[in-house]
Amino acid sequence: MGAWGVRALDSDEGLDVFDEFTDYCIENDEIKMGDLLEHFKETGFLPENPEEIDFLYDHTVMVLAELLEEYHKNGKVIINYENDDDEDIEEEITNISFDKENVSFLIEQISDILKPKDEMHETYELWEDSDSFQEWKEHNSVLLETLKEIKDNL
Repeated sequence: MGAWGVRALDSDEGLDVFDEFTDYCIENDEIKMGDLLEHFKETGFLPENPEEIDFLYDHTVMVLAELLEEYHKNGKVIINYENDDDEDIEEEITNISFDKENVSFLIEQISDILKPKDEMHETYELWEDSDSFQEWKEHNSVLLETLKEIKDNL
């Protein structure tokens, strides 16, 4: 599975999603969650049909939720990258905008990972077989509650 912690950002797939997020932030002055979700669909990190289940899609949704949680708590998300001169750059992203629809999408997707409407998600099955399953499930349950709180305050 390539994970060293229970957060999606603590996995190989999660870091791939974060790298794509970083690239998007470098290229865009304004970060709108709706546009970001569309970008992730165009690049194959999210499906066109939200009912489609895939391990990478699960990680994309969970990473975006974790980043939104970080933004909500700290007012920023920190990205690190190398510029064209190979200098290490640390940048604070402080201009992420989102609406109830965007947050609802993340809530629905994470809810389905934890309690699927139809088929079980591979992400859930892999964690279910690990020693950290309860910790992972608790992390995502808290994440889900934070998203609901964010949505309620919009």
